[in-house]
Amino acid sequence: MRFSEHLSFRWNTWDGEIVAMAGNSEAHGLIVASTTNLVTSALIGKPFKTSAGVSVKAPVSYLVPDLIVYCSGGEFTKEGQLLNPLVIFEVLSNSTELYDRGQSG
Repeated sequence: MRFSEHLSFRWNTWDGEIVAMAGNSEAHGLIVASTTNLVTSALIGKPFKTSAGVSVKAPVSYLVPDLIVYCSGGEFTKEGQLLNPLVIFEVLSNSTELYDRGQSG
């Protein structure tokens, strides 16, 4: 079982600290769904996969982007974090933009 399955909230880790993330707005959900549909359609017949809710290992963090693209059979840690994403999609909002860009408030 992956570590993220033990937590009942959306989360990231930032420099070793677990950070709970706020729920998504309707607009956020629509943007993610539309992006997912477009990207998935563009990848039909190609050796790539898309996924939402998979954590990605960053230099000092584990992040859960809105959508990722990776090669079929991507490289994962034993805890389930993807090590080799090809593309990461993150929908920004006014309240999370600095954090999502790796900057402090």
